[in-house]
Amino acid sequence: MRTLGFLALLSVACGPREMPPDEVPTKEQVRDYYALNANSCWLYRFNDNLRLSITVSEPNDRVISGKTVYIMKFNRLTGGGLPDEWYLDAETAPEIRLLRHVAGASEATRTTSRYEMTGPLFAEMELDAMKQATLMVGARFETETMPLDRYGNALPLEQHRWTVQSNTEMVTTPTGMQAAVTLDYRKNSTPSTWWLVPGFGFAKYVDFGGTTYQVCDARVCDSTGACTGASDCQSMMDCPN
Repeated sequence: MRTLGFLALLSVACGPREMPPDEVPTKEQVRDYYALNANSCWLYRFNDNLRLSITVSEPNDRVISGKTVYIMKFNRLTGGGLPDEWYLDAETAPEIRLLRHVAGASEATRTTSRYEMTGPLFAEMELDAMKQATLMVGARFETETMPLDRYGNALPLEQHRWTVQSNTEMVTTPTGMQAAVTLDYRKNSTPSTWWLVPGFGFAKYVDFGGTTYQVCDARVCDSTGACTGASDCQSMMDCPN
């Protein structure tokens, strides 16, 4: 009886045992999976003879108060016009969220959608059996949000949904065929498709208008600053015809 009483007192004194926290990928693992790191860039061919580049900025903690974002610019190198811009929060592991979208090829058509309150969830990563960051086939990331324009006025309600469809489809990259994660992205039910090669970035995508973009050169940097591919973004080779 004395032993039982001692154990009871010990249990009360120590309190309930805390469960260990769930293991999740680090922000560095998430960014490396998407190649969402400073100085990464990709060159794409579309509509036979037109070119577009995607570049990733240095981490920026000034443009959105209280957040560090990576800005992806979609810049048409042929055809002219201003680039579309995604402002992505990839510092809140294990997520990637869109906080701002700037679109429009000219100043007259330029629009800004701000999602600082409820940013669309672009990815939520898990750890696989090897403790590597991964996107699980069948995973779905849905967000319903009412963005604000650059002046703080409410814009129409938007629905965003990313679905992981496959992780075995082969796509062309500058170094050969590689397995990609196929992602279906729908904004207000309008579809687009993205082929993400882990550690490389988007090898191919079909935008909301149905145009296909195929990568032909790249410079890919990881979270340590190590880069592969082109020596810099300005020296990427033109796409072969």
